[in-house]
Amino acid sequence: MHSSPIWRDASSPVDFQPDPDVDDGEYDAAPPIIRDTVKSQMKILTTNEHYPLLNSFTMFLGLSDKLMSSEAEFFRRPHTTRIIWGGQRVVYIFTEETETLSLYYDIELKGQIQKSKTGGSMFPTTTIVTDGRVFIPIPDVLTENFQVGHSPKEFFVRFDILSGRPGEKVYDD
Repeated sequence: MHSSPIWRDASSPVDFQPDPDVDDGEYDAAPPIIRDTVKSQMKILTTNEHYPLLNSFTMFLGLSDKLMSSEAEFFRRPHTTRIIWGGQRVVYIFTEETETLSLYYDIELKGQIQKSKTGGSMFPTTTIVTDGRVFIPIPDVLTENFQVGHSPKEFFVRFDILSGRPGEKVYDD
């Protein structure tokens, strides 16, 4: 989350804050970070630093082998990133720039996400494409749910492609 400066008009005793609903383009469809020369079969990438190029994310999850074999090309195009989490679920919704295709990636964890951490939002696109694996960002609030310890982390994954524009009726009554 970024903070906006507070502007004070000298002729007014009222502080002016920019409208948070104004679109500054931060969540527009953006291209992935492509590193085709890097070969990776890792499942999790982590960094101890918050790098601006990575939109300050410190953990990235490698997508499943099944998705890699059928839908990896989707992530090479500019897309948006929405993430929703609660209970045992983390759901990613990626939408390509024309908004005609979305890919959802539903992760069912073995353990519960703390109720106080339930949430979701749009995030700046920070998908990393390597030779062999695509990595998606994990918000800091969820990193403990994906942290690998002495035993492996296991979870179930479902994904699908959805087509249609927002507000478009895709069925008949």
